[in-house]
Amino acid sequence: MRILSTSAGLTSNRMDNDRSVSHMLDSDAAKLRSMLRELDHRVRNTLAAIQSLVEMQLAAEDYTRDGLLVLSGRIQAMARAHELLAVTPRAGVDLEDAIEVILRPWAPEDSVILEGEQVRISSETALPMCLLINELATNAVKHGSLAAAGGSLSIDWSNQDGFVTLNWIETGGLSCSEPDQANGAGLGLIRGFAEHQMHGTCKFDWHSDGLHVHLQFKQ
Repeated sequence: MRILSTSAGLTSNRMDNDRSVSHMLDSDAAKLRSMLRELDHRVRNTLAAIQSLVEMQLAAEDYTRDGLLVLSGRIQAMARAHELLAVTPRAGVDLEDAIEVILRPWAPEDSVILEGEQVRISSETALPMCLLINELATNAVKHGSLAAAGGSLSIDWSNQDGFVTLNWIETGGLSCSEPDQANGAGLGLIRGFAEHQMHGTCKFDWHSDGLHVHLQFKQ
């Protein structure tokens, strides 16, 4: 009887172990399916965004070298945003990290001042945020403070109740004024990112020594 009892106990333990392993496998499979769905969703959104940028370029009929470089810069900004998201896809990204990564190809470190509390922005906000910063940086290099010797850029931000306020302040740059409609496509794109994708607002102020931008958006 003792032998049979021991054998029955071993069989029961083996069945419990099998059920535990099966449950773990099912759980891992479910997580994998969820990750693949999320990846598929993100890839579709990225391709749609790229298509939209290309269509905008075609509509503007800007096939010059500079125009194509601007388009290339936008796509590269998207790639850098996805590199950040790949590290912690569900937790979003650190706002300062996103700004630094996008500005790196455009501005020397000694010409930029970043100041703000630690803020994490959602994965949905990160992509348009990176594209918005890229547009502002492109404009600053071509027409603003980063186009002039001694020009500088200051960016500060704060977070209150889940809404982020960000100030982009160019100083010591070229004299600037509000562009006309034909030359303001990039700023229109910035406003579109802020209002339609980031559920926020964006205000431009043209000063004698550089552009000031006041941005508010949902974290």
